[in-house]
Amino acid sequence: MERDCDTFKNIRTIPVTNTQLILAKISVLFIFGISFCIISTLAVAVFAKVFQMGMVYGMGYKLIMSIVFGILIVAASLPIVLLIIYFNRTFLLSILLSFFYSILNWGILGTVGTTISETKIMFLNSFPVICVMNWTSGSMMEHLQKDNLLPEAYAIIPSTLHTLLLMLITVALSLWL
Repeated sequence: MERDCDTFKNIRTIPVTNTQLILAKISVLFIFGISFCIISTLAVAVFAKVFQMGMVYGMGYKLIMSIVFGILIVAASLPIVLLIIYFNRTFLLSILLSFFYSILNWGILGTVGTTISETKIMFLNSFPVICVMNWTSGSMMEHLQKDNLLPEAYAIIPSTLHTLLLMLITVALSLWL
């Protein structure tokens, strides 16, 4: 945007290095991601209360999970941010890249089908966004009655260590590139 609006030269007059500028922008991404997740969680609770659509239990846990999800989903999205910066040609291309990244992740989830093999689970959980969503879903399922879920529902959940390592690798590679 700075180059498109011809404000990049004004930003360059601020005595910060490129690395500091990049880290500041990525920090803002994390702040917005966490804020969005917290506001979404609170909005659901208010909606349920106002329209008497049920009760939201465990708000403390859900708020903590929304913060964790905000951090992890922004970290999982850094590869597309990197592509958008690298292919920074037009605003339309940025939108298309983001759209196709989203479609790619949901399309990969469609490969699960009715059978879940160990190979499919490893394949699915090698994608950062899907790994984060599966891990978060698994953590939320831990706080439900387990009588209502099939055992296969738990097979796809990655471990916390796997999720954190994948996110650390994703963030490190994205920042390095």
